[in-house]
Amino acid sequence: MNGAGEPVTALAAARLAAPLRRLTARTAQVVAADGLSPALGALRVFVDSPSPANFLAATRCLRAAVRQQKLDRLTGVAAPRRTAEHLALIVEAAGLPAELHDLLARLPADARTNRRFAVIAQLLTAHRLLAASAEATQQDLQEHLGPPAPRAATAERRRRRR
Repeated sequence: MNGAGEPVTALAAARLAAPLRRLTARTAQVVAADGLSPALGALRVFVDSPSPANFLAATRCLRAAVRQQKLDRLTGVAAPRRTAEHLALIVEAAGLPAELHDLLARLPADARTNRRFAVIAQLLTAHRLLAASAEATQQDLQEHLGPPAPRAATAERRRRRR
């Protein structure tokens, strides 16, 4: 049946099957077998009931499998390098000991670890910038107002609070 509920003729089914067959062959050459699972289900539905809707669903699943394969390759190439860069920044900013650096370096260099290291590196950078800004502001205030007055003894401070 087609989208309007009418049966699909054998000629129309063959016309839809030819490009889907070519796309399936190209996809099978590029994508690993475990990445084809959703596409195989959509292909089975098309074979059982050829229709334009099932053709479109199978085509989309095959293209999504190819796209996911490409994304996995891209992240597999860049993730280790970026993870190492973020880890180096963390080690420098936090002053981590060598043992801890070695433990962190053993983590898998995947996208999740990269994101975690990136967030930690950004937090450490923000902390360093805020600390430098606070120190500069404190120095400016001390220059403008003069040195702080000596603090009263602890007992005298307690009496004043009461």
